[in-house]
Amino acid sequence: TLRIFEMGFGSGLNAWLTARAAAGTGRRVEYVALEHYPVAMETVQGLGYAADPLFVALHQAPWNEAVPATESFSLKKVAASLLNYRFDTTFDLVYFDAFAPDTQPELWTADVFRRIFDILSEGGLLVTYSAKGTVKRNLREAGFDVKRLPGALGKRHMVRAVRPPVE
Repeated sequence: TLRIFEMGFGSGLNAWLTARAAAGTGRRVEYVALEHYPVAMETVQGLGYAADPLFVALHQAPWNEAVPATESFSLKKVAASLLNYRFDTTFDLVYFDAFAPDTQPELWTADVFRRIFDILSEGGLLVTYSAKGTVKRNLREAGFDVKRLPGALGKRHMVRAVRPPVE
């Protein structure tokens, strides 16, 4: 089982793409997404992917409980702020998709990244589209090995941060 945590469910695009990628792999994905500002269903219906029943089902899934979305993908959407959320498990991968550091600087601190570091398994990854210098410095301060990568979806760069194995 691959355990994924997403900071910022937002449009649901990351969850949807992950659920689609998991289909037919024989690997189970447990996906937990934290969202402090849920997107309205009217907005979701205006997105280009809203014709896919899986995309709609992810948005219609109840909040604060794990539900099977497909045979290989379970989703738990949590309506909460990361700043006071208490984790109860570890994860292999984190999609850190909070609003930009200029918009929500309190979510991009070394202290927040230390909390994320602590819930990642050894060798676990955090990926984010923010490649600001302060973000990379705060990730390094929290203990991550950080690498800037070519961006996706129109972004120039993105960041991959790895929790190194304990020696």
